[in-house]
Amino acid sequence: MDVAEIASRIDAEPRLVRYVLFHGLVPAAEKASQGRGNRRSFSLAEAFAIAFAVRLFSGGVRQPFVKGLLRGLMENAATMEAITTKPPNPDEAIMFEIADGENVRMRRGRRNKLDDPAWVRLQTGKKLDASYRPGVVTSVDLADIICRLHEQ
Repeated sequence: MDVAEIASRIDAEPRLVRYVLFHGLVPAAEKASQGRGNRRSFSLAEAFAIAFAVRLFSGGVRQPFVKGLLRGLMENAATMEAITTKPPNPDEAIMFEIADGENVRMRRGRRNKLDDPAWVRLQTGKKLDASYRPGVVTSVDLADIICRLHEQ
């Protein structure tokens, strides 16, 4: 999959995909670049990480956070394989949420009934107290990204 195809599948501007690549927000994608003017090709896992970064960045999440988050995600091969191997069912949701710019959680379930896992501080990996209520939450629908990337 190339830059234009990733952008088209997730309804994003190709310049945003190139921005994510230029700034090294997706670590594994750096290897796919073979110099200026050459077409870059990405695996499904790399395309997912690029699309996720584009959505995060478009949602106002700052570069250092996106880069750190994706570095951790790409280093976990089992997680990347589980995320990208098969598309979820149409009624299944996988929502990645960032709260107050430093806490994360992944919610799964049916679109009308998601689980409610604890928030985790990204820097430390520690669960936050159950009384924590975020002031601002940014959500990314991972199931939507996965389904779009699997479309033929």
